[in-house]
Amino acid sequence: AVTSTQSLAWDDFFPGQTASQEIGTLGWWTVGGDVTQSASVADHPGVVTLTAGDTADSTHYMHLGGDSGANGSFVGLDTATDWEVIFVFKTVESIAETKFTVGLVDDAAGDPADAGLWVRYWNSTGCTSNGTDTQWVFENCSAGGCSTQSGPPVEPDSWYTLRIRNDGEAGTIKYAMRTEGGPWSTEVQVSTNAPDTALLPMLKVMQCGSQTRGLQVDAYGHTLRSLSR
Repeated sequence: AVTSTQSLAWDDFFPGQTASQEIGTLGWWTVGGDVTQSASVADHPGVVTLTAGDTADSTHYMHLGGDSGANGSFVGLDTATDWEVIFVFKTVESIAETKFTVGLVDDAAGDPADAGLWVRYWNSTGCTSNGTDTQWVFENCSAGGCSTQSGPPVEPDSWYTLRIRNDGEAGTIKYAMRTEGGPWSTEVQVSTNAPDTALLPMLKVMQCGSQTRGLQVDAYGHTLRSLSR
């Protein structure tokens, strides 16, 4: 049952508007390349496609919060210790020379953000800032630095569900993923460098070669529990 001790939000991105602040139920901002409402497919009733351009460093990201991507917040996350976040997204076509970042950040425009909790796949040589990831990487970042744990393999043209949560132990963030609706990967925890600043949900694709790259979004949700109000 829904109670005053919880904060709940969910977005299925049902077909609708594609203008910034009008995407989905929650009114997502979009910055960068093209955004399209794609046809629904089995198990994914609402699909928004983000496309980055065909030159290196071309970036497209979508986020909640203010227009700068840095003046909104996932309300209460920096003080809450009982919460869960879900993202459902798809790597589109090739993953070569591509950087994907999905999670919670302090500044959506940052490459990378200064602080946040996210999963990344940065495998590129042609961008200003590059990476050598060979699989998904779970990462906490704060002013004190970044801490990581290895995640599951990355495949092109595949749906992923990402879960980020804290179940009561301050500063310890737990991550898990599943592919194409399959079983959850082994949950791993990252116990250092959890930020204590306001964060906002974000999905980003960056192209580091000479061909367009894309990221599809099917769902986002969050739950904050154990509120006193």
